Amino acid sequence: MVYIKKLSLHAFKSFGQRKATVELVKGLVVITGPNGGGKSNLLDAIRFVTGELSPHALRVGRLSELVHEDSRGKAAYAKVSITLDNSEKALPIETDEVTITRKIYQSGESEYYINGRSASRGELLTLLSAANIRPSGFNILPQGAILNLAEMNPDDMRKLIEEVAGIAEYNRKKAEAEEQLALADKNLEIAKASTAEVRTRVKQLEKERNQYLRKKAVEAEIAKLKTLQYRLEMEKISEVLRTVQSKIDNITEQVRILEGTKQEVSARLAELKSNLQATENEISEIEQKLSKFVKERQEVFEKIMKLRLDIRDSENRVGILEKESAHIQQKIAELESAISLSEQELSELELKIRECSNDKEQLEKEVAKMSDEVNGLRSVVKELEKKLNEVKLSKIKEERARSEAYLRLENIKNSKEQLMKEKEDICRELSKITNKIAEVDKELENLLSEVRITEEEVAKLNQELSGYMSLIGRYSEVIARADDVINKTEALITELKIRLATRPEDEASKKFEDFAKLLAEKFVDGVVGTLGSLVKSLPELDEKLDVVLNEWTNAIVTDNYAVTRLLSEMFASLDFECKLLTLNGNLDKTNCDDLEKFRAWVRDNVEFSNDFEEACKKAMQGKLVILDKGIICYPGGFVKVVSDERSKTRMLRDELEYLESYLGNIKLKLNEVRLRRDEVVKKAEFVKIEVQKQQAKLSSLNADIKSLNAERKLLEETLSQLMAREKRIDERMETLAKEEENIKERLSEIVSTEPVDEEKKLKIEEDFELASSKLKILESKYTELKIQLAERSTSLKSLEDSKRKILNLINRYRSEVESLNRSLEASKLRVDEEKKLRSELESSLTLLESELRKLDQEIENLSIKHKELIKIRDELRQTISMQAEEENKISEKLKGLWSEQQEARLESVKLESQLQMVMGKLSELGDVDATELLTLEPTLREQMLVALEAERDELSFVNQLAPEQYEALIGNYKLRSVRISELELERQEIINFIKMVEGEKLRAFFTTMEKVSEKFAAYFNRLTKGVAWLRLVDETKPSDSGVEVVVQFPGKPQRSLRSVSGGERSVAAVSLLMALQGLTPADFYIFDEIDAHMDVAYTVALAELLKEMSEKTQIIVISLKDVLAEKADQLIGVYMDRGESKIIRTKLEGVKAG
Repeated sequence: MVYIKKLSLHAFKSFGQRKATVELVKGLVVITGPNGGGKSNLLDAIRFVTGELSPHALRVGRLSELVHEDSRGKAAYAKVSITLDNSEKALPIETDEVTITRKIYQSGESEYYINGRSASRGELLTLLSAANIRPSGFNILPQGAILNLAEMNPDDMRKLIEEVAGIAEYNRKKAEAEEQLALADKNLEIAKASTAEVRTRVKQLEKERNQYLRKKAVEAEIAKLKTLQYRLEMEKISEVLRTVQSKIDNITEQVRILEGTKQEVSARLAELKSNLQATENEISEIEQKLSKFVKERQEVFEKIMKLRLDIRDSENRVGILEKESAHIQQKIAELESAISLSEQELSELELKIRECSNDKEQLEKEVAKMSDEVNGLRSVVKELEKKLNEVKLSKIKEERARSEAYLRLENIKNSKEQLMKEKEDICRELSKITNKIAEVDKELENLLSEVRITEEEVAKLNQELSGYMSLIGRYSEVIARADDVINKTEALITELKIRLATRPEDEASKKFEDFAKLLAEKFVDGVVGTLGSLVKSLPELDEKLDVVLNEWTNAIVTDNYAVTRLLSEMFASLDFECKLLTLNGNLDKTNCDDLEKFRAWVRDNVEFSNDFEEACKKAMQGKLVILDKGIICYPGGFVKVVSDERSKTRMLRDELEYLESYLGNIKLKLNEVRLRRDEVVKKAEFVKIEVQKQQAKLSSLNADIKSLNAERKLLEETLSQLMAREKRIDERMETLAKEEENIKERLSEIVSTEPVDEEKKLKIEEDFELASSKLKILESKYTELKIQLAERSTSLKSLEDSKRKILNLINRYRSEVESLNRSLEASKLRVDEEKKLRSELESSLTLLESELRKLDQEIENLSIKHKELIKIRDELRQTISMQAEEENKISEKLKGLWSEQQEARLESVKLESQLQMVMGKLSELGDVDATELLTLEPTLREQMLVALEAERDELSFVNQLAPEQYEALIGNYKLRSVRISELELERQEIINFIKMVEGEKLRAFFTTMEKVSEKFAAYFNRLTKGVAWLRLVDETKPSDSGVEVVVQFPGKPQRSLRSVSGGERSVAAVSLLMALQGLTPADFYIFDEIDAHMDVAYTVALAELLKEMSEKTQIIVISLKDVLAEKADQLIGVYMDRGESKIIRTKLEGVKAG
């Protein structure tokens, strides 16, 4: 047995920095002392040193608060040590004593030591667990734990019993199984969902094939309608384009006339502006002089104002100082008068203090005499009260024993009836389970027969399937070789397409070239054509310039920069990417044709050379130089190398056409082979599905057999449990019969006892009443004398306080008088200084005012001249404004005409662009005959087009590979069906395991609950002579029903623990706690005021029980009741002395101060 031999504390909570050590005995140890003395801190110290980490459990906000703090400050650390007796080697350490120490610092960090050796908390807990010692176990109960246990609701009570029974391990296994079940359910759900999607997809493919055919027909009708629509739109755009060109010609003539008028107005305006500038220069010089004089005047004026303010401030300060001197003189006279009155009042108070002191001494003598008389009479009353209580207690014990015996007999009768009823229920349940086992055996026999038939069918199908698989293998080899050839051919085709894709000659560039030609030939003046078309028109330059056409073939060529700017702005606004080339706009022959202009541009800007250095020099002069071998030198030092790709491109395209034709033939032959293989695969898949169906059926049958076996095993276990329960009921009936006989014998003994002597009781009561009345009279007189004494003491103290206040007041008045006299002298000196300063300021003011008058005269002369020049300037500005307004009007008209001209040209280009786009759309549609639609009304054609386009949009996405996808999906669907069967089998196995764990969990719970109930009933009967037990709140729900604690005190009906009074609840909770401790026994127990709410009788019974338990284990109890202290093997006192807890023992041995 391990028990605590010694406890040492240093700076822990209320214990100071002087080390306190107490040695503990093996039996019953009682710790007592006044409230707030630190008794519970001893329990906290034991929990702390055994490894407790919760601040709440140690009754602090944070662990650092465990370090003692007093007026001297906070200690550096707190340390607690306990020495455990290990003579029986219960702890795995080869020493007779084990000392455990824990030190905690102000930071909250802890250190652990075992026999002086540093250790970790985990190592400490492992060591203590060998003796079932835990910091938060049932063997250490803090304040309030009993009430918390008594107030538990049924659900919390069940959780507590499950914790004792070790249900957590079963819950862990069940949780793991439930996670596996959730995963299996999820996998099954995913498999079913994906299988449903495949089945839906097969139906969808058939629908998509029909949609594809319908879409082709709709697109053909739309092409006819759009062809007719585009042709009519082209005619309309051409008509609008001719109107816009006529408008452009009219605007050009108006612009020429307005530009001549604008030049004349501009010349007159320039002359007026020159005259205005001269006038403004002269005005600026005068304004600078004025600004200088005004600034000087402002500075003089500010100085004058400052001097005037200083003179006024000086006069104000003199007046204030004179008033302060008069006020100080008046205050000095008042203070001297107050000092005289205070001295007179002080002499009167000293006389009253002497009289009050004499009265107080007389009353103190009378109080001391009366106190001795009261104490003597109190001892007499206490002795009589003790005798009277002893007489009453013996009477109460006799009546309680009789009522408890009758109540127990009634409880035994009820228990027998309840047990008989429970036994009948068990017999009926046994009959049901036996019949159920017979039905399961019959069903198992049928399933085993069906399994044999299914296995024979699976063997036949597997033989047929192997033949099909061999044939599929041969087909697959042929297809693999063909696929290899196709992949290589497709790789070559892809490579050729990539190389051809780098060529810029695509459909977009062709359309852009046509658009540039259209601008040059028909609609826009100044557009010559494209660079490519001009080069091709000049055979002598085609070969030489061909090298630069890779990037600039489709560039638009213009003959002036104005057209280039207009087209650039238009294409930028349309977000249209293009390249523009401007020929020299200053050609001598302005009337020459476009080819001549281009030739002249080539002569001026392009050079041909075979020497690279010469080419670079010419390029630095601003020329574009073309060398042999595809080298181009650009102005600014840029050089580009271009390769001839045209012949290579033609060869690549021929090779690409041959490979595509060859690939098509191979694919046709391969499709024939695949069709043959697919027919065989379908047959094999059908056989596979049949095999899988039979295997799934076989798996399902095996799962059913396994489930029935598990169910039969569970029924057999339930049957054995019911039989064991029936046996326990029989044993319980025998026990109750024996107990009933014992109670009847004890009841006959109680009736035969003699009653208490009534005369003796009456005499003690009379003596007690007489002594109590005398004591009340004396206490009343004693209280009156103490009140009078307190009143005299209060009066004396009040008079002395008043005396001190008057003395302080007189001293303060005298110091104020001295201070005021000093202030009066200082004020007189400051008045003289201020008067002298004011005379100096007045002389300075006179000089500055004379200087200000001179500056005012100069400013007035300059202002007159400035006004005359301003008038001349305003007249010039008015004339300039009129001329500028006329010029602006002409400019506005020109801007309007230019804007109209640009808008008309832009409109022309937009119309040409629209016309080109319509022509492009017509070419995309191809040669479609739409003449038959001309007979229809335009509105009807539009309605038809809208309806067909809407239908086409609905059919925008169709699947052209629906048949092949359908065949692939069938095989996938069959495999998924087999997987679903396997997942369902796994799920059923997990469910069976969860049922088994739940059964084991219930058995462990009910076994523990019965043990706790039996021990609870025994302890409760020992403490109260009553009956108590545990029961389920709802017996129809054994898995989750709460546990109710039922008690029946002698002479009272049975009730729930939570509905009884405070004292009864406390004693019942103690009984239940001891029952729980019995399942996890420990070598020592520590209880903190578990008897706080108990009656005297219950406390006596508890003390006897703890005394009996202490023979086998160490019991440490914190209590304030004498009954427990009388039974103690060791009594320890804890009290508070100067802010620190102290420990004493009855014989003062074992206590040390370190």
